[in-house]
Amino acid sequence: MQKLVCFSGSYDKNGNWHDNREEINKELAEGWRIKVSNNQLFKDPLLIEKNTGKEGNNEIIFPIILEKDLLAEEPLLLAIGHALIPLQEDDDEIGKEIMNARKNIFFPKVRIVDNPGSDPNEYKLYTYGIMVAKGMVNEVYSSEEKISQIVCTIVNYVQGNNVVPWGSE
Repeated sequence: MQKLVCFSGSYDKNGNWHDNREEINKELAEGWRIKVSNNQLFKDPLLIEKNTGKEGNNEIIFPIILEKDLLAEEPLLLAIGHALIPLQEDDDEIGKEIMNARKNIFFPKVRIVDNPGSDPNEYKLYTYGIMVAKGMVNEVYSSEEKISQIVCTIVNYVQGNNVVPWGSE
């Protein structure tokens, strides 16, 4: 995941420098990292000098792209192929069934993301960035059967059962 932030700063009328360095440092403390090579930040051609309307008081703005590896952050992350996305988008049926399972078995929330590089009917379960289970749903299954298969894979993993996903080698 990426996001654009701006490092900005200016001199006040006494010549003292003020910037938003602390805000950027908070982002970095939360696991975000700057997506630039060494010293590129201050050589960036997108440098903008913004006139604040007061003589000698210009604001300097450096656009910065921050990136974060979401897979490494999540206790449980379910990455689904594009054919399975409607199961999440249509009233979040996958999310509802996972919540129902969490009522009976304790496990962390499951973040659901699309995985555009995978097979359309494939799903993968990650824990802190490591794939721990994967499966393929049969496209002729009903929505309920597809969701049941995915949720069963998650429950089997969190219960410590050997996960042998359907359709895997």
